[in-house]
Amino acid sequence: MREASLAQLFLSDFASAATTISLVGNEKRIDDAELERLFRELPYEEALNYCTSLCSIEIQKKYPYFHMNWFNEKKLTQMLKQAGFKTVRRSAYLQSEVPVLRNQKYFDSTLPQISIYMEAVK
Repeated sequence: MREASLAQLFLSDFASAATTISLVGNEKRIDDAELERLFRELPYEEALNYCTSLCSIEIQKKYPYFHMNWFNEKKLTQMLKQAGFKTVRRSAYLQSEVPVLRNQKYFDSTLPQISIYMEAVK
């Protein structure tokens, strides 16, 4: 991992099996040059989707700690609305409209600095 490029580390955060640094993974891997080309030629979200589309569910079953998805506020909002939620809003760590979710004792505090907090009501 010390020798891994920044591009491969970035890719491993959302499409682990598509990296060239993974010991196991997809037949089709994305090297640095291809990753750069993808993000240069495609809209950002399309490039992310292409990378995750290469990830095999079978490999994911064998290695459940591999990442094979990405999220942002726009994507989560669309997913929640498709699931039938009428009200969707972005929140923040310990900033929920629900009082119990503002209590650190009961709330997940794993990496809040890189987490997206969303609230949805049906």
